[in-house]
Amino acid sequence: MRPTRWSTGESAGCYHQVDPDWVATLGEPACGAAPNPATVSRVKSVEFVVAGDPTAARDIAAEILGADGFTVTWVDAWSANAVRGKLAANVLLGGFAQQFKVGLSVSSLAQGQSVIRFERQNLGLMGGWIGVMRTNKNMKTLKEQFGQAVTARGIFVDVREA
Repeated sequence: MRPTRWSTGESAGCYHQVDPDWVATLGEPACGAAPNPATVSRVKSVEFVVAGDPTAARDIAAEILGADGFTVTWVDAWSANAVRGKLAANVLLGGFAQQFKVGLSVSSLAQGQSVIRFERQNLGLMGGWIGVMRTNKNMKTLKEQFGQAVTARGIFVDVREA
């Protein structure tokens, strides 16, 4: 369970639950107001530098994403779209049944290393504020889980986010 705290709003007698991450990023919200999704900091892309050739990196990325429930559709030999969830459920249930999309691209570096890049393809706006917050959380979770998976395989070199 995420730590939360209770805070008083601008007017007397107004109390609301506040996520500490929001306060650190945005300051105290107004009484009863949720953070503005447009101003919440979010990870737009993540790049993993891994040891090995691009073909092996591409196959490993698809395998890890598939194990996490993503459907990977290759656009060409080095880029793909990965989708988890159903659009119809997202339309009907908003942020409670989210479709999460990321772009995947693989490229090579000079020292026998490859770069696996994930770029968020949707903002979660269809699910409103809840959808935006869940999309941000999904991207951070993808970064953590993918990092753990490539570390367990012994190929992790570095990670960068934008």
